[in-house]
Amino acid sequence: MALACMAACGQQDAASALEPLARQIEDSLRVFNVAFVRSAVEQGMRAATDSDAYYNYLMYASILHYYSAQPDSMLACVGRAWDYLRNHPRNRSRNRLLVKCLQTRGAYYAAFCSDLDSLVHYNRLACMEAEKGVDVEDIVLSYNNLADAYRQQGKLAASAGAYRRAIFIADSVRMPRENYVPLYEGIATAYTALHAFDESKIWWDKSRELWDCMMTREKFNYLNNRGTDYYYQKDYANCKRLLLQLDAFLAGHPGMMWERKFCRINLTDVCLKEKDAAGADSLLQETAAFFAPMGDASTLSYIRTQQMELAFMEGDLGKVRRLLREDPLPPGARPDIRLQRLDFLWRFHAGQGHWEEACDAREAYAALADSLRDERVRMKIADMQLRYERDTTVLEQQIRISRQQVRLMQVYAALLAALALLGFLVFLVHSRRKKARMKEEQMLRRIVSLRMENIRNRITPHFIYNVLNHELLLKQQGKESRLGDLALLLRRQQDLAGNFCTSLKEELDFVRLYVSAETERMSVKPDFSVHIAGGIDPERMRLPSMMVQIFVENAIKHGLKGAAHRPEGKKLFLRIDVYASGGCRFIDVSNNGTPLQESAAAGQGTGLKVVSQTIQLLNEANERPMSYSVGWHLSPGGEKVWLARLAIPEDYDFDNRFANM
Repeated sequence: MALACMAACGQQDAASALEPLARQIEDSLRVFNVAFVRSAVEQGMRAATDSDAYYNYLMYASILHYYSAQPDSMLACVGRAWDYLRNHPRNRSRNRLLVKCLQTRGAYYAAFCSDLDSLVHYNRLACMEAEKGVDVEDIVLSYNNLADAYRQQGKLAASAGAYRRAIFIADSVRMPRENYVPLYEGIATAYTALHAFDESKIWWDKSRELWDCMMTREKFNYLNNRGTDYYYQKDYANCKRLLLQLDAFLAGHPGMMWERKFCRINLTDVCLKEKDAAGADSLLQETAAFFAPMGDASTLSYIRTQQMELAFMEGDLGKVRRLLREDPLPPGARPDIRLQRLDFLWRFHAGQGHWEEACDAREAYAALADSLRDERVRMKIADMQLRYERDTTVLEQQIRISRQQVRLMQVYAALLAALALLGFLVFLVHSRRKKARMKEEQMLRRIVSLRMENIRNRITPHFIYNVLNHELLLKQQGKESRLGDLALLLRRQQDLAGNFCTSLKEELDFVRLYVSAETERMSVKPDFSVHIAGGIDPERMRLPSMMVQIFVENAIKHGLKGAAHRPEGKKLFLRIDVYASGGCRFIDVSNNGTPLQESAAAGQGTGLKVVSQTIQLLNEANERPMSYSVGWHLSPGGEKVWLARLAIPEDYDFDNRFANM
């Protein structure tokens, strides 16, 4: 565990050209992909462009020797790096290299010399050196390694204190969530060993929130150690639930067979506690067959005690006696294994009436349990003392910070007052400018309104002149006059002229009335038709009023009147088509009479001037412009017709610019 965490410390500087390879090595070390690491380290040492990079790869080689159980080669690599550091001045890269050297040397003494004091000593030195640098991740991981070293040494209070220090530093810089996994799991395991279950629950719950960030080994540690926490609390239901979850999880990882069998040893314990003889029997046969060839005395002694429990539960006392003869408690066994065996001996001998043996087992159990309990109490007190000292230090720091904050608040208050005064002055200036802009805008709107009113009213006298002139002509010719219909037409026209915009339906209703009145007096009446494409609602489609009427009036006046017949022998027609295409709606007014004069086509006529000026004003308030065009056009039937076309974008806004006029 310590060496895996240490490997994460050895990141190269960002400027290193070999950084991607170093990251691949670190990731492979975390998942124990030794084969890849070996080839990558050799490649990195060959490609290293400077000594710092070379010796960093040399430290990866020392970790490989650790996994390969080659202590002499491991220590030789560390010694070479140590000599290099002594003969060169410190920089960021070398400081990180020194931290790795110290951690690796500590791992050497722990793994190959069983010297846990040296493990703690070198990891404490690594923390001191890491704090001299600027790499917070190195500091956090160094304290994580120190906490793990204390835990291996049995100093659980010191371990919890080191974990708290690492968490405090990680919180201060808001490290990524995945960096907290070993910290939370480590401190939770320490409090579980202390039987401080209120504290352990806090950290186990925090670990559970990081499940998605955990690697495979970290998930195993979480499920196994939290199950142990429930076991110590005698909450066997929750313990069994987690162990079954762990067993199912390990089923998907064939490379972790040892861990799965270890999980089933713990499941056997739970089955025995719940008096499930059948479940315990099947698990015992499996675990005994797996661990027997390995020769691990501690694990086999634990399994033998479980077999004794099962035989005693089933009433097979002969098997119990045989197992006791064949497997006495080995000297130097771990305290938890000794407690398990002594507890069983006390109950077994008491059940057989062997009171002397039962009393001896009971006294030995009580002495060992009291010793462990006293040690836990002592360590809990030490943990409380460490937490008190840390909290006192933090409180003093907070008091100093508070005083500095008060001074800063005074400065901020003065600055805020100055900013408020400045803001008030800016507000006054802005308000006056805003009022001036509003007045200017109101004046502009009024000017535009008057211009529009003037433009719209210009067409009315023009239209009245045309109508009256037509009636006078009819009277001179002795023909019947329809002044009543014309009066209705003029009233509808006046209503349209008074409205800036209208609906397509209202416009077409007026046009139909107008065409009826005009063509009634023509010697050759054209065919008049209106075609509206599907999907267009005449009542909802909006357009500037009198636009279509102007096109129709020009078509009748300049194109259809006086054209008795077509050279091709085709009948005259006047057609209105409304359709949509390419995000626009089009209104086409076409006829096959005499084309407009060039002056009218160029927009010099009164009607087309109104159209041009109206569109120009409306386009000022829209990004996509409205447009119109007049000219020759080839009909679908191949006939040349004179066409006036109005194009209105579908998102055209008729309201914003003139809403308040």
